[in-house]
Amino acid sequence: MKKVMIFFLAALVLVGCSGKGKNAEQHGKGISVEMAASTNIKHLSLVQFVNGKEIASENVVNADGSAFQKGENTWFDIPIGTGKPVELALVYSLNHDGTNAKTSQRVEISKASRWVNLKLNDDYQLELINAE
Repeated sequence: MKKVMIFFLAALVLVGCSGKGKNAEQHGKGISVEMAASTNIKHLSLVQFVNGKEIASENVVNADGSAFQKGENTWFDIPIGTGKPVELALVYSLNHDGTNAKTSQRVEISKASRWVNLKLNDDYQLELINAE
């Protein structure tokens, strides 16, 4: 039973909060990325940079190994209110294990203090939708 519980908790950490449901604004905190097109992307990592240095990242995959779908929102529980220059980049992979990953350009979010909604567009670049 203990092994099952450990496996379940590990799966929750790995899977993150993916779904077509709530974006960061609806959660009231964090960062969300909406998929603009139906892609074969199976692994996402959101990377946060403060003063140009990487300070946080969070990985997300779908529990069933499926690709992220058009319109799907992926929510990342990364704190954003630092008062310093903050940028985000999305690392994405067609492989479930994150190999052969590519990275979007960085998006500046320094004025945000609670939440940020982003979109990964058809050119695989991040766009800032809105923030607070």
